[in-house]
Amino acid sequence: MNKDRKLLLFIAVALVVIVIADWMQPRPVDWTQSYSSRDTIPYGAYGLFRVIPELFPGSDVSTVQLPAYDWLSRRNSGQDAESMLIYINNNLVFDQYETGLLLEFAENGGTVFLSAEQFSDPLKDSLGIRIEEGMLSNMGLRGIDLLGDHVSDSTGISVVLEQIGVEAPIYRFPSFMVTSVITRYDTLNTEVLGMRERASFGFSEGAAVNYIAVKRGSGSR
Repeated sequence: MNKDRKLLLFIAVALVVIVIADWMQPRPVDWTQSYSSRDTIPYGAYGLFRVIPELFPGSDVSTVQLPAYDWLSRRNSGQDAESMLIYINNNLVFDQYETGLLLEFAENGGTVFLSAEQFSDPLKDSLGIRIEEGMLSNMGLRGIDLLGDHVSDSTGISVVLEQIGVEAPIYRFPSFMVTSVITRYDTLNTEVLGMRERASFGFSEGAAVNYIAVKRGSGSR
């Protein structure tokens, strides 16, 4: 085998080794906030769309592509008591008309589930809540193993299950990704369902509220 062939063989073997090594490397977590039913990343909704039929067996589950006002203004309000609306996004913006329709839906007996980092003022004012909002950005999140080298900078989140005598597990997320907390709410009509650690104090000394259920009229929450 001449020198040129040996060199080509060496290069080919080296390339194969590099490709295999790259393929075997663990992929960093993609923290992009897509909330898409097609994405299996942490902030994708692929898993949610598949477990909802199991969580609500026998229910008619549908995805609504219309703006909130269009759907709410056309709905059959006689079915509100048997219905549930789920909105999940980084930023949920409802104007005063949409907010009024959402609250009407809840007061008729429906359940509205809202999950976001930031909420519009009409909704917060109507519910009588104040939120200390964090600035959660997608910049630089793709391709970073945030729970690997930076696990010490994580924040614990837990649901409140004391009322049923169950000790809830604590889930950990990068601190700068879990930033919004509820600082004011109507204690007479609100049930606290979730807490997060504030700074490094843990739940016993520095817990902050981040998940609540608000009672509206004769409806659910």
